Amino acid sequence: MVVKFPVIVSFLGAVSWFWLTAKLRRFKVREEPPASRAHLSNEERQRRIIVSSWITFAGACVFLIGGFVLLWLENSN
Repeated sequence: MVVKFPVIVSFLGAVSWFWLTAKLRRFKVREEPPASRAHLSNEERQRRIIVSSWITFAGACVFLIGGFVLLWLENSN
């Protein structure tokens, strides 16, 4: 069983995106918003962080599934 470069990159991408998901879930917004986000409340800004953590989780799942598909395709013959 030979694992090639695209499979390794996919699995490393999945690990890094899972790590980013964990970082975003622990992230808390500051009381003072930056100037570009002054129109949003703290709850709205925190909700955006939570939504982005779900998006990164979905991206990590795509990387993981893609890595398994590539691994299966490489070893199917």
